[in-house]
Amino acid sequence: DKFDRNKDGIIDSITFLHSGYGAEFGGIDCHTSSIYENRIWSHKWFIKPNPGFVTSRISGKNINISNYVISSVLYGTCGQDIARIGTISHEIGHMLNLPSLYGGGQGNGASTGGMGIGNYG
Repeated sequence: DKFDRNKDGIIDSITFLHSGYGAEFGGIDCHTSSIYENRIWSHKWFIKPNPGFVTSRISGKNINISNYVISSVLYGTCGQDIARIGTISHEIGHMLNLPSLYGGGQGNGASTGGMGIGNYG
């Protein structure tokens, strides 16, 4: 209940951290040989409420999730370096309805504010 403050049966936002290398780094995972297409890309998304659909059931209660973020805890494609704060900050910014502020061109994504820090900052 502490994650559903307005008691509507929906967790408004939740963040997941996965233990693999993010797909956004491309390349091949040096431990599993997984190509990036088979790994999880860090992102923010939502699960549209659907009557009759329950995301999970905990302690006898139906639990639904609305917005979620998922990001890797590892940086790059090999080694044990922890992920930089840029990606998770960027995705949580989306949770707060902030737009991405970098362009799709050849720029470095270095616009002002945390949403322009790029994917790997």
